[in-house]
Amino acid sequence: MALKDIIAKLSPDNEKLFHHDPDAERRPVLERIAKNREAFADPSKKVRGGKWFEIGNNQMVAFTPTRADGQPIVIDGKSVTFWSSTEFLAILNAFEAAVRAGEIDDQLAGSTPAGASLPTSELKKPRQRARRSDAGVSRGWSDERRARFAETIASRKIGRDTPDAGG
Repeated sequence: MALKDIIAKLSPDNEKLFHHDPDAERRPVLERIAKNREAFADPSKKVRGGKWFEIGNNQMVAFTPTRADGQPIVIDGKSVTFWSSTEFLAILNAFEAAVRAGEIDDQLAGSTPAGASLPTSELKKPRQRARRSDAGVSRGWSDERRARFAETIASRKIGRDTPDAGG
């Protein structure tokens, strides 16, 4: 086989496929499922990013799963579903199995039925602080403020050095 034949088979998508990890978008959701399962067993536990459930009247549970960027994950056309608290752990287990099977991969990457969002790769970038117009310029005290401060310190020293007359 000639080199030109090998080059003809190259595809620009090969590199994307090489670096693609299908579990990359699933991993944060699976971790949140585990944390919510623990929080449901022990309601005093905190969940980073907030709990996906709220127990309401009649022991019903409102289930609102989200992606890592906070966008809701839509189940059966709804971003909030309601379940009996007795079957909620089974629901979490079924949801975990669906995530592992890739049933909601289309919602984890790109836009969700609830709306578009930033890709996960954008979320991992640190935020840039806004630059002030006077960045790098010393913003020390004004002469007036420096004088008031010196007066305050002087009056404190006088108060310490003077013995109490009533003491």
